Amino acid sequence: KTTIWHVLMNKLDSGTKVAIITNTNLTPKQMLIAILDDLEIPFEDKWPKVRLLAVLNKFLIKQVTLGFNVVILIDEVQNLSFEVLEEVRMLSNLETEKEKLLQIILMGQPQFKSMLALEKFKQLKQRINVQYHLHPLNRKETKDYIEHRLRIADFSSKTAIFDFVTLDKIYFYSNGVPRVINTICDRCMLTGFIKGTAEISKDIVEEVAEELGINNLVIASNQEKQISSPVIARSVSDEAISNHEGTTPRCN
Repeated sequence: KTTIWHVLMNKLDSGTKVAIITNTNLTPKQMLIAILDDLEIPFEDKWPKVRLLAVLNKFLIKQVTLGFNVVILIDEVQNLSFEVLEEVRMLSNLETEKEKLLQIILMGQPQFKSMLALEKFKQLKQRINVQYHLHPLNRKETKDYIEHRLRIADFSSKTAIFDFVTLDKIYFYSNGVPRVINTICDRCMLTGFIKGTAEISKDIVEEVAEELGINNLVIASNQEKQISSPVIARSVSDEAISNHEGTTPRCN
């Protein structure tokens, strides 16, 4: 999930201004303040919420006339209260007679999907135009992912750190969940360093899995419910901002 939005940010051109909200322990007013602050819009904390909204609306109208898109990306959205999510929904109402002024990207864990199924979030759900789930990696993708991370780390050696059997074990214990893959690999390499070996055996993977308390049977039975992909959602919008293999959402 985090990797996806980093890719999105890198792909956006200079015609898009983005506010990224990662602290989701906020009140409705604090959410507005966080957005204004990240967009570098002057304001005072003592201003009432209605004035903060007016300042944001004025800024957005000006950006449209200058040819800019404005995007708000909110991560870990499942942690937001109902009141804050309602504030976010109301922000999607900011528009002119011809176009929307704002696009909102909501990113979160699977719990967010469950939240959207609740009656009180019905209006928010109706605003979402595209919703995408990041599913766990398959066996080959897990292998490719690990090798890619090693290349990014500029690792070079004639001897592979993880052989085929070891990679298969990592997939077995991680079920293809990137965060778990990262944790297992990191701990395996630390264990290898402590033991003075540059090659990670399946025994080391099993030792690490036991230390981490990873029970593959539990993971497998709950994969869809608890460890399945994060949710990325976007509501309706008149103009596209970017696209990354169909996974980049946009909101209005």
